[in-house]
Amino acid sequence: MNIQVDRNRVNFNELEVENDALGLGLLEPIVDFPIYNAATYKTVPIDVDGKANKEKLVDVAEAGIKSVPYYRTQAKNNPTYKSNVVGAPDVNYAREGTVDALLKANEILNKLGLELVVLDAHRSPATQRKLFKAFEEQFFEAKGCGLCAVTDKNRAQILNKRKYLAEDAKIFALDYCSSADGFDPKNPKTWPMHSTGGAVDVVLLEKKTGKVVDMGEGYFDNPKDITHTHHYEKKGELSDKEKGFLKARRVLYNAMTKVGFVNYGYECFHYSLGDQYWALLKGKTASYGYKMAPRDVGLSRVVGGLLNVKNV
Repeated sequence: MNIQVDRNRVNFNELEVENDALGLGLLEPIVDFPIYNAATYKTVPIDVDGKANKEKLVDVAEAGIKSVPYYRTQAKNNPTYKSNVVGAPDVNYAREGTVDALLKANEILNKLGLELVVLDAHRSPATQRKLFKAFEEQFFEAKGCGLCAVTDKNRAQILNKRKYLAEDAKIFALDYCSSADGFDPKNPKTWPMHSTGGAVDVVLLEKKTGKVVDMGEGYFDNPKDITHTHHYEKKGELSDKEKGFLKARRVLYNAMTKVGFVNYGYECFHYSLGDQYWALLKGKTASYGYKMAPRDVGLSRVVGGLLNVKNV
């Protein structure tokens, strides 16, 4: 199935499943919940020696969950990125407990003819840095000092303006992306959510057509208020189309929270289980810490082997 995340969408109103969704309690309003940006969770303690943190990373597709490695395959048409992200995962990995919860959410959604699509799950810190820079660049572009605007004549002026606005750009980016600056695999205060295997970006898919159910955010990773989970809850009077967006968000939110996830309120598609952000909202100790992706583990072994040979 060729899933086009940003281009091939269907409005919830067209699905004709509203009565079933009501019966399942999936159209309950999304109540207010605490919303923190990605600068606030990293002091939350993690049980790094706990049983959960020993869980493996699992390919969600092999577990039977639809998967689109979005940054690797579809970011080229996305206004935030403008190109596919080199080095981004070509497989979406998540912790075993996270995958089990996703499967439980699918059991609920299947009753509506819907299922989850994972667009992104585990990321390396290197990929995290690239995404963070893309959000910073969106801020600079909005301020008229994006790199795309640089010419030989204005280079110094634009670079000076970027330097002056650098802290504001970082603050903006932190609403939509964790920073991997200063990442240390031994320091939990530097671990991005998506480097734990507990965080996933998901959308709903109509099973019979393969169309993504539109949540009205425009496109994935759109760094604007319209992407905030409560946007349509708080907008006031809505058009019929916007009511469909609202219902889609409610169905996803209620299905995911019923099985234990929490939502990252700046992004209607981001859900966490067991990571520091989840723990912050739940008032608990986090279960999942940094985990190296299987591909990176293999590469590190190769590099380590080569270094050992070289040092013999």
